[in-house]
Amino acid sequence: MKSGYTLQLDPGNRPIAVLAAAATCNNTASQSTYHATATPATLGQTGTRSFGTNNSGTIYQNFNGIVIPATMAGAQILQ
Repeated sequence: MKSGYTLQLDPGNRPIAVLAAAATCNNTASQSTYHATATPATLGQTGTRSFGTNNSGTIYQNFNGIVIPATMAGAQILQ
């Protein structure tokens, strides 16, 4: 949780394992792609939009406040 949003970080579409968990500093396997989202903790009170990004570096948004999937379906580029 940060500033009224729930943050989530997961592997992205078709991830490839880069390093095994035992070879990383935080004992978590590293992946070739990522998918990060921020959704309102309480829709309508802490926010109305959801945000997402991936290894492309593009930031996406949707106006319904639901989690943006790794495919970014239903989201638009934030400009």
